[in-house]
Amino acid sequence: MISARIEIDYDVEAGEDAAEFGFVKARNNFLAASTSLRRITLPAGGSFTLILEDIPMSSLEGLARLKIREKARCDEGNLYMHQRSVAFRLPKSTPKIPRNFHPDTSLVDTGGTVKLRWDGPDNLDYWIQLPDGQEVHVGNAAPGPGVSQRSYEWEVSPTPQRGTTYTLVGRAANSSGQPDQGYFLTTTVHARIPEFESGTRTPWIEGSGNKSRVTFSPTGVDITSDGGWGSVTAGEGVFENALRTKRARGLDNDDGWIEFPADGIRAGHGEGSDLGTVTAEKVSATGVNTQWVQGRDAGDGWITFPQSGVHVYKDGKREWGTVAAAKADLNDLVTVRAEVRERLTLQGGLTVVGVLETQDGPPRLAVHGRLDAEGDLNAVGNVVAGGGLTVNGESLFAGKVNANGALSVRNGGSWLLHVNEDKVAVQGNLRVHGAFRSDS
Repeated sequence: MISARIEIDYDVEAGEDAAEFGFVKARNNFLAASTSLRRITLPAGGSFTLILEDIPMSSLEGLARLKIREKARCDEGNLYMHQRSVAFRLPKSTPKIPRNFHPDTSLVDTGGTVKLRWDGPDNLDYWIQLPDGQEVHVGNAAPGPGVSQRSYEWEVSPTPQRGTTYTLVGRAANSSGQPDQGYFLTTTVHARIPEFESGTRTPWIEGSGNKSRVTFSPTGVDITSDGGWGSVTAGEGVFENALRTKRARGLDNDDGWIEFPADGIRAGHGEGSDLGTVTAEKVSATGVNTQWVQGRDAGDGWITFPQSGVHVYKDGKREWGTVAAAKADLNDLVTVRAEVRERLTLQGGLTVVGVLETQDGPPRLAVHGRLDAEGDLNAVGNVVAGGGLTVNGESLFAGKVNANGALSVRNGGSWLLHVNEDKVAVQGNLRVHGAFRSDS
């Protein structure tokens, strides 16, 4: 289809429309005029050019005659039309060689389709030479002496997996026995995501839409972005030996993170430096430094570690809790009160300040004060009373009673019997059931 356009080299007068040049179907011609068909002012020294393009012509070799008839007038319709005709004689020759060899798309997706296209004379046999050197016959020469131009295409199969170069070979008819003669054109098709069977070697790879880069260093891979270290995003990472990093964290900004200072591991959370929580089924450690330890729930017991030792609390509050153990080995026990449910065994001694204590060699219990026995008081050995011995109830002596000093038997406030030095004094009645002997 013929296309028309106009080029002007002047400024359009104020109040006038710019000139347009196009085909008017009702007139069956091309018309250059303003859109309102009103006058167009052409200033002094100004000019315009009418251009007709894409005029169809025969593709056959020979002479083409092109005649153009021009009608124009330079007034408002009062003068007659000026008519001028011009004819062009254009010699045409048919190209003898193929040309314009190209793919319909130079970048193909995996599994996509791509066609190779070219123009050329129809008096040649056409072959496509594949990357492995094999040739595929894709077009036969037309019979007869006439030669015309036509377009050709061939669909590539299989789809290339990487940058692949194809060669178009145009040979004279029936000249397949002379592979080194003919016309050779090449074109390349690239895969959007190339695949390599044996690998590829390159010092670095960079993204097409950003500055992220993967560099292959002597020790491995360096990933950078805009000159600094970049990020690696993956569903899972597997490292055979070790992972070296200064910091590791979750995907979100509020997630926990782990730092690796020189003295060990530091766990935190959030974007700041707040310490976080470590949750594990079991922890095996040579030592743990912490301010406090608590059960899993907020209401569980907890332990603090002041400078003086250990404090045990309960109910998640600062209230004293209970320590339960099968055995406790303590150098000293300081307590407000103590309850022993079964048996209290002391391998050393017992001291109740100001009241009693146990002493060694021979073992004895010293009571500093009053000893009240609401039940029976049994002494397998001797009972030594440094002061008075008062028995409010009945006393039974299965063996001898030796009083190396004075002995007084009282009934309430009055005395019944005195043993003092070498005499025995009885105040009241004396009844003897048995023999009574006196050596003097």
